[in-house]
Amino acid sequence: MFLFIPLISRSQTQTIVNSTLKGQVIDQVTRKGIAGASVSITGTTHSVQTDKDGRFNFVTGQKLPYTLVITFIGYEKREVIARTEAIEIELKEITNQLNDVVVVAYGSQERRNVIGSVVKTSLDDVKNIPGGSFESQLQGKVAGVQITNNTGVPGETVNIRLRGANSINGNNNPLYVIDGVFISNTSLQTYDTGGKSTSPIADINPNDIASISVLKDAEATVLYGVRGANGVVIITTKRGNFNQKPKLDLNVNNGFAKAIKLWDLATGPQHAELINENYINTGGTFATRPFRPVSEGGRGLPEEQQTYDRLSQVFRTAALQNYDVSLAGGNNGTKYYISAGYNKQESILAPISFDRASFKANFDQKITNKITVGISNTLGRTHRNEGRAGDGPAGGLLQAALHTPTYLSPYNAQGVLVGRAGFDNVQLLLENYDINSTSLRYIGNLYGEAELLPGLKFRSSFGLDYTNYPESEYWNTFLISGSPNGLATSSVGQRTSLLNEQTLSYSFKVNDKHTFGILVGNTLQSDVSSTTSATGRGFANNSYKLISSAAVTTGSERWSRRNLAAFFTKLDYNFDGKYLLDFSLRADGSSAFGKDKQWGYFPGVGAAWQVKEENFLKNVDFITDLKIRTSYGITGSQNGADDFSSLGLWSGGSSYLGNPGTAPQQIANPDLGWEQTTQFNTGFDLSLFEGRLAFSFDYYRKYTSDGIISSPLAATTGFSSYTKNQIEISNRGYELGISSTNIKGKDFNWTTSFNISGNKNKIEKLSALGEVWKQGPDLEYRGKPFVLFLPI
Repeated sequence: MFLFIPLISRSQTQTIVNSTLKGQVIDQVTRKGIAGASVSITGTTHSVQTDKDGRFNFVTGQKLPYTLVITFIGYEKREVIARTEAIEIELKEITNQLNDVVVVAYGSQERRNVIGSVVKTSLDDVKNIPGGSFESQLQGKVAGVQITNNTGVPGETVNIRLRGANSINGNNNPLYVIDGVFISNTSLQTYDTGGKSTSPIADINPNDIASISVLKDAEATVLYGVRGANGVVIITTKRGNFNQKPKLDLNVNNGFAKAIKLWDLATGPQHAELINENYINTGGTFATRPFRPVSEGGRGLPEEQQTYDRLSQVFRTAALQNYDVSLAGGNNGTKYYISAGYNKQESILAPISFDRASFKANFDQKITNKITVGISNTLGRTHRNEGRAGDGPAGGLLQAALHTPTYLSPYNAQGVLVGRAGFDNVQLLLENYDINSTSLRYIGNLYGEAELLPGLKFRSSFGLDYTNYPESEYWNTFLISGSPNGLATSSVGQRTSLLNEQTLSYSFKVNDKHTFGILVGNTLQSDVSSTTSATGRGFANNSYKLISSAAVTTGSERWSRRNLAAFFTKLDYNFDGKYLLDFSLRADGSSAFGKDKQWGYFPGVGAAWQVKEENFLKNVDFITDLKIRTSYGITGSQNGADDFSSLGLWSGGSSYLGNPGTAPQQIANPDLGWEQTTQFNTGFDLSLFEGRLAFSFDYYRKYTSDGIISSPLAATTGFSSYTKNQIEISNRGYELGISSTNIKGKDFNWTTSFNISGNKNKIEKLSALGEVWKQGPDLEYRGKPFVLFLPI
């Protein structure tokens, strides 16, 4: 939508030239130029960036000699004195990544100064793993993050749990932030496809992602308040560099997927023999057994039966294709990144498939040396040919293949394909399957940033996440769901999320030992969703599929909105690089709650001790870094509540003697408020041998109170249930991550990573029918032990 940044002319003041400097920044090991490195002169605002070969040119009013400061992500910062007009500068790659920049809430920090439990990862080493979305590629890379895929179907929902589940009624997936935009991870799908749903995250092309930060503890997530209770995944997409020559990247890969043999099914004769045994064991006689000679009125002897393999019909060798092209670069005042991609994947379960076309354009423009504006644009079109994976026989692909007896022919006596035993005929199902959805999605962010004073920055941004999601299905007369005269449904869902944020940050030093940082900001957000659907039954023949051709048509419409306002602040303090302390506070107001319960206040505090900076460890060479950290905070959640859960609602259209009218739909609960999760975290980071061996350990305890649940009501009230705060859930666990660099050379690298985590998730308190169930050492109800089976 916003794909153009106007060129802005500005006057240049004439500079007195006292020296020129030409140089090159190279990698210490490979001796290759480093593109995009920043080179600046101490005591001035003058800086340049290296080109694709690592070269740079300075024309400055400073006189030689002067000190240059060279920085680049992934390399150690270096200061050198330039004495002549030509210089070559070597940078050493950071093995331990202590100086690596980590994206955190509303900013970034060097890894050594991070207090919270934050893990930064990249998709570079897994980007070629087939997957509809980046979540599946992230699997196994971050300790404490559990990623499960219900079906394995490309583009389907992937469940992510950061340190367990906090809610029963609500979505337990983390908050996703892409380039500052809070994006939705809730599917707009309305059709029943056997308990599975499409993933909105699959609309994002993983090739456009530069880095991912996973925020796990309260200190790291509290600034996101209501959004941060389940953890936060911050996604930073690729951007160009200033003074970078155009760089064109092309990535093409193709492959295939094939399921191993899943089951050895009974053959036709074996199945028939089992039917006979069951018949006799349940009271039948041998003389009347189903599989006996045809001359005796039977179906033929078991050994005379054929075997019909239906699994080979539904499972196939699936084709995978992926194409990505990108262009990145920039000059003194502008940088850009433009990309396009196409991904198509067939599922091993026919006829399901997924294909995504994507386009991305990021631009940044310096208005002056102190003012920068930029825009991020992500546009995706995702089409899915869907199928039912479960939920009974009607339209279930796998069920029809597995549960139809292997001795049954797909043809009747007249040679016509028919369904048998209450299941669709697999061949007819594959030939006539017609469930489709298409997602058109735009994610955009426009920002402006100004340095008002040295160390004082103001930033304002406007974000948009828009999805249009049409879906359709048609069941013809050959299939059980379409019997007897066909069934068609069509639905169009839309969701719009508007976001506006302002932040003001100030950082300063006192006596070179005391570093202070202050952040204040506010957020305004509005989410609107709507769905319009129609159903048609009774078609003249299977050539008609439009609902307008149906004999009976019905329709429905849904609209909902939620508004959120928030204010937040953060104070941080760093003493001599040894002792780190910060305090955060966020106030959230949500329209989903009762009038007097709309505002929630969520504080967080964290501290860290850089033990390596102490005198007794400074000279211990094999220890590169040792940091001990701890944090405590409270985060909130509104996921368990619908947009109007606290209100008394009425519904229209109710008929009384054939006349339209209204009727009560939902009872009000003005006391409905926030779910709150308190979390304590402690851990350490240890790096040895120049970072070639690193350990990270965390222990945490989480407790959710005032959890939201839909509680049943007595039928005499006229309502079936109402939404209230009553649940209490606890989580506690540990996380251990180990990484090593075994070999690092010019042409060959060998790294190893390992992580393990444990989590105990427990329902401490649950209410139903006005009673309270408590779980202590033993689960009891009214003083008597019982077993509770509860899906989470």
